[in-house]
Amino acid sequence: MEPNITERKYQILHLEDDVNDAEYFRRVLAEADILCHVTLVQTPQSFLKALDQMQFDLIVSDSSFPMPDGRSALEAAREKCPKAPFIILSGTLAQYEARQHLLLGAAAYIPKRNMALLIPAVRKALALSNDLPAPT
Repeated sequence: MEPNITERKYQILHLEDDVNDAEYFRRVLAEADILCHVTLVQTPQSFLKALDQMQFDLIVSDSSFPMPDGRSALEAAREKCPKAPFIILSGTLAQYEARQHLLLGAAAYIPKRNMALLIPAVRKALALSNDLPAPT
């Protein structure tokens, strides 16, 4: 049985500089009935400010987020919000770079061309961050 992650509203920080991708991300979460508030940040300054202002249940970042990159964002998130799982979304990340993100602590790497993997990764990350059994 899959853990119920729809019982409370999750705080998700989304680092994305493309508004169309950001809107698509919100729509995919809504269609999956994941109750959440998504804070969209589009600059390094707004990302760091958001991390200083609140704790998030999940952080999702475009790998090319201008910080100068998703790896820098991952490192900043680990420092300021260490309990939040970090998912990398990418349309351009090479397999070696994706593996490096995972070794640094990213919970998942999702290619933007295969967004069907997003919801299972989000459900697993939210379950694990809330001490629920991971969905199978």
